[in-house]
Order: sequence, then structure tokens, then C-alpha cells
Amino acid sequence: MLEPWYYCSGGQTFGPLSDSGLEQLVVCAKIHPSTPVRRGEQGPWFAAYVAVQQIRGAPRLLPLPFQRAQPVPYPNQAVPVGYPAGGYLYAPGREGAGDGSAALAGYPAGVQSQREGPQPEPEEESPGERRQYARFFLSCLASMVLHLTLLITLGLMVERVTPGVGGPTKLNAAWLADGEDIIVDEAILDLNAPTLEKMDRTVTEASIGGEENMTEVLVVKLFELASPVATQTSIEMPFTREELGQVWTSPRPSSEPAPGRLRQAQTVGEATGGILEEIREELQRSKLLVIWLFDASISLANDRQRVAEQLQEFLRQIEEERTDESNQLLNAAFAFGATVKELEPPTVFGNRVVKAIYESPFDASGIENVLTAIATVAREYRGRWKDAIKIIVWTDESGDDCLVLEELIAQCRKARISVSVVGPSAILGREIGTQVWVHSATGQTFPLPVDRGPDTALPERLVLPYWHETPPIADSGGSPGDPQGSPALIDGFPSWYGGRQLEGIVSGFGPYALTRLTVATGGSFTVLDRPADRGPFRVESMKAYMPDYRSPGEIEKDLGHNPLRRAIVNVAALTYRGGGGALPVMHFLGSAPQYVPPAQFQVDLRTVVKNRCANCAAIVRMTDAALAEFGPNGMEELYKKETSPRWRAWYDLTRGRLLSVRVRCQEYMTACGLLSKSLQSGTNRVTFRSSSQLRNPTTAQPSKEAFRLLQRCVDENAGTPWEYLARREMDHPLGIEIRQIAIPAPPPVRPSTAIPREMAPPRAPPPPPPVITPPKL
Repeated sequence: MLEPWYYCSGGQTFGPLSDSGLEQLVVCAKIHPSTPVRRGEQGPWFAAYVAVQQIRGAPRLLPLPFQRAQPVPYPNQAVPVGYPAGGYLYAPGREGAGDGSAALAGYPAGVQSQREGPQPEPEEESPGERRQYARFFLSCLASMVLHLTLLITLGLMVERVTPGVGGPTKLNAAWLADGEDIIVDEAILDLNAPTLEKMDRTVTEASIGGEENMTEVLVVKLFELASPVATQTSIEMPFTREELGQVWTSPRPSSEPAPGRLRQAQTVGEATGGILEEIREELQRSKLLVIWLFDASISLANDRQRVAEQLQEFLRQIEEERTDESNQLLNAAFAFGATVKELEPPTVFGNRVVKAIYESPFDASGIENVLTAIATVAREYRGRWKDAIKIIVWTDESGDDCLVLEELIAQCRKARISVSVVGPSAILGREIGTQVWVHSATGQTFPLPVDRGPDTALPERLVLPYWHETPPIADSGGSPGDPQGSPALIDGFPSWYGGRQLEGIVSGFGPYALTRLTVATGGSFTVLDRPADRGPFRVESMKAYMPDYRSPGEIEKDLGHNPLRRAIVNVAALTYRGGGGALPVMHFLGSAPQYVPPAQFQVDLRTVVKNRCANCAAIVRMTDAALAEFGPNGMEELYKKETSPRWRAWYDLTRGRLLSVRVRCQEYMTACGLLSKSLQSGTNRVTFRSSSQLRNPTTAQPSKEAFRLLQRCVDENAGTPWEYLARREMDHPLGIEIRQIAIPAPPPVRPSTAIPREMAPPRAPPPPPPVITPPKL
């Protein structure tokens, strides 16, 4: 993480400042371009305008929703700081675990250590550039002399006006960004930067007994008078320091969801009924403006129609029950996708809102900027409506703009706006899931990729594929206990199961970003999945496994005091960088039986065996590095003290899977060594099968430990995704059985002696299959 900036003015040092904070002070003429600045408390001093040039020329990270993990080779690879997987909001530091070092992913706070590679040599300046710098410096020097003269004069005047006020004074960077300038930047988002409470005080001197320090205020005013008027700013920030510091009095502002505020619905009608009941309760307390914000994708067309029908009946009942003492209810309707569109402004006429929802347009872009849409609506109507505002979001994805989450929460809390969401269940530890789409003309079923996660702020799940193929599930395809489950299977698996590798298995909870937004603003989150996408996991029965819905910074800070949880997150980070590679296959030289001369087979086999053993060795090194996070003998004592069933399940599953994959790799390499010594002369095909017999003498103890952990995960977490993931690893024994096959050569082809029949008329070619273009959900 890059160190903060400090600058020197009047013989005193001020700071710390983030990159954008320093840039704003220079651009807005709060400090002079020639003011000495330095990176860190011990760095060399140089002019502020040079620092701004460096900041603007520095590469900036892409927002994480558009980053994808790129597998890197296992051996001798250092794990860079941060997580590449899209959707995760935070990147905890790898080095110095427990120090609370962290950076919001997607911001130019610098997430890679400077030790991770040689730094590029600075480019030599041309003579023209040097002359330009000289002219600029001379002009700055002249301006500095003028301003210093003015400052000295004004200082003498102040000294006469305020006698008796003395002592050293220091300015805080927050004061210099006062007024309408906003300081929500990396300096606040960075855990190592000063908090809002610290930034409201000076570096060394604090007011005593709550009284204002007059000297500091006067120096600030003098500084502003001596600075030229800013004509342009290149930084756009949404909130002032005072706005962020306001105390919010929401009925339920908490990091813990209120009872009944996280729920699951089986139908659109049930989900709508829960939302309408919330409206009725809040309407009894005060006037209320309800803003309906609908996902404009084609996948929610039927949902919007059903909501409109139920809303129409609800508004009719409210109108019939209305008295002179009743609180006023207004409704408005919006649709969002890549942009947000107002369908009907706030009105007391419910039929207008219902009609607007019925006639809601489609957005075919496939982009869902849900958080940006909420922010747009909140800014638009907070100033017009002084009473309670409730935003209701109806979507089937987690959104593409999760990086603005914390700023949006601050905005909603300041404006006293509650947000309730009806959305999908998140994918466990992954961003991308699937949604079943049926082609109406042919009846074919397709699993379309959609953003449905992740369920947590920090990665907790390994990126480590399973070794063996998963057999298809022989059931109706619906969720256990769900009579309305769809019989459609995709590649032999129900949609909620997540495919052969269980990569897309549902979590039973909503996406972290949307759920945190509702929890922090006093709203609710209702999980609503279609029958084909609905898993067997219910919010009501999995309350003990609920994710942490605090801010990423708070979660990261607590991880520093809990070695077991920190180890799980560190292991997940390591495998994100190096755990996504394919494991060796169990057959050699082709998956289909075909004839290869035995001599040629033996030559080719030596090369294949060498490459696969190297692959296994790399995986062993990766698992060794991951297992080292848990110590040489695991963390059983900490496991016994851990009170969260979720983290206990992650410990058993993570360490159990790492041990089992390591044992499989060692057994695979041992079998390859035996194969080269025992290969029969006629063998031209070899397959490996799982076996309960272990050949490597060093794998007996690790295999027992792996089985113990995985079995404990199954026994103690029944009916949860962790049970499915653990059972999947235990489906096959850890040993390897060698099968050598001799495929005979095909008989020689004899020339045909049959008399050709009379040429038949050519048949018409079959019609081409229909072209199916799935929509962007």
C-alpha cells in the first residue's frame, strides 16, 4: 500500500493525505504548486506539482466487477496482495496479517507491494521540459513571495486583534478541504488513513473541554484569504465532511439484520405481500414516499406484471381505509438497467403508478447498475420530500456497480432513506451463477450466466476443482422438499447445484452488497428465486450461518484478532491466484478407445507422464503453502473456541479439501512412477481409477485427517452448502488403481466386390436447426 502524502507550509508539516486529497488541494489552490511535499514521513521533499504529475500518470486499477482471475503457475509464485475475483469489495493485506492493512479494491490506493518486482527507470527529461519547469518555477517563486508578504501582513493584523492567543498551531488536511469540497476519497476509505473523528482534530493540538481552538480557525481563514480562487476542479465527490459526520436516527440502523428483515419467499405474491406490509407499518408512523425501482431486463417481465396487480389492490384498500388523520402515501416508479428512467413521478394517484409498471420498457444491454440507480433516485427526491422515503428494488441480479456501496450507504443514512430489496439468492463464494431460461419455441433449457454474488465481502471459499467427475443427480431436478420444483435438468444437474464442480451452488442468502445496503438502512431483503433456480437452503434454517454484513473495513479489522478466520481468508486469497488450474486427468492418450501401436504409445506416454507429474508437484507446493496458514498441526484448539458455525464449517471444508487434494497428487505421482516400471508390452491405453488402497507411505496420516475433517463438516452442517461440498470430495477414495488395456489392431480393410446398385435419387437435406439467441438477463 502506498504511503500517504505530507506537505510543509510555514515551517510546519501537515498530513496525512491520500493521492486524490493532495491533488485536490493543489488543483483548488489550497496549497501552492511549489509547496514541498513528500511520500511518507521519511520520504524526500519535492514540489507539489511534481507529485500531482506522478499521481495523474500512475496506473489505476480497474473496478473489480470487470476484472477476472487469470490463473498463474503454481511453483515459486508470490501471492500478490488483493483478490482478482470480480464482485469482492475488499482486498485484505497478505503481509502483516492482523495489522488491519487493507484497501478498497478498484481505488488507486496501491495494492501491490513495491518489492514485487523491479521498478522502471525514470525517463530522462528533455531540454524543452527542463526550460518549461524553470519558467514555471520562476512564476511560482514570484507568486510565493507575493503571498508570503500578504500572509505576514495579515498575521500581524490578527496578532493585534486576538491578544493572548498563542502557542504553536498546526492545520489538519480536513480543514483545507472544507466548505463544499468533499473528502470522501482514499484517505477515508483506507483503513490506515485517519478516521473522520481524527480528521476533525488537528495533528497535535486538540480543543480542551469541547471549546473551539480560536488560533486554528483564524489560521484557516487567513490561509483561504491568501489563496487564489479556484477556477476548476478535477475531482467530483458526493458528500462533505459535515454530511458524513451527521448522526443518523434510522429505526433500525445496525450491522445485524432485524428479526424478519431477511426472509425468503416462494412466489412473487408472497414477496410482494411482505413488502406491502412494511409499507403499511411505516405509513402508520408518518407520511411516506415509496419509490418502486424495477430491473428492466426481460427476465423480470412477468414479475413486474404480478407486482402491479397486487399493488393495485393494495392501493385501493389504502384509499378505502383513508381518513382525515391518515398519513399521506405517495408512490413513484423507475426502471433501471445501464441507466435509470423515471416511469412515473411521485403521485397520490395509484393507478398512474400501476399503469407505469405495467408498461415498463425493456433494457436489452444486460447491464444492471442497481446501486447507481438507487443513488440517483435518492439524490433526486430527498430535497423534495421531507418525510420518510422508502426505495423498493426488484431485481434478479446482484448488480454491476458494487464498488459504490459504502458511499451509497452514507448517502441513504444521511438522507434517512430505507431500502428494501427483492432479489436472488447469492452464489456461495463466487460472483457468477446461472439462471434457467427456457426457449419458448423449442422448449430447450439453457443455463444463462448472471451476476448473483458473492455472498460475503471477503473471499472465504477455495478456488480448487474436484478431481473426479460428478455423476448426474437422479431426481426430479427440483429442490428437496419443493413440490413446485421444475423437472428440467441441465447436464444432469439442477440449476441450484452449480454444475459438476459445484462452482455455482447457491448460498441461501442474498448478495452481500444488496443485503448490507438493506441492513444498514433499516430495510429488508427478500430472497426470491424461480422454482428451477431455487435451492434447498432456507434463510430461516440457516440463521447461524449468516454472513457478516458489517463494512469490509470492520470485518478486516476483526480478522486481525482471529487467527483461524484470518487463515481461511488468506488461503482463499492464495488459491484465487494459483488454485484455478486443471487437475490431471485419469486416462492417458485419449479418452476414447482407439488403436495406437504399443511402441508409439510407450514413447508418447513418457512425455505425458513427465508433464502430469510436474503439474502434480506444482499443486502440492500450492497446497503446502495454503496448509502452512493453519500451522503444522492445524488449529483444533481455536476451532473449539470458535462460536460461529459458518467459520467452523469453512475450517473443516478448507483444510480437509487441501489435505485430500495433496494426497491425491502424491498418489498420482506414485502411480505414474509404478506405471513406467510395470508397463506391459502390449499395452496401448492406461486409465487410473480411485481406490481405497494407498501406495505412498507418507499419505496414510494426511488421508485420515482429511476424512476426519470432511466427515465432521458433513455431520455438523447438515442441510447446508458446506455439507454438499464436503460430500463431493468424499465421493471417491484418495488412492489410485492402475488399469492397463491392450486394444487390438483393427482388421485390414478388404476391397468391396459387391455390384453397385442403381444410383438412388438424392435426398433433400434436413432443415437446419433453429438459431436460438438467448437474451441478456
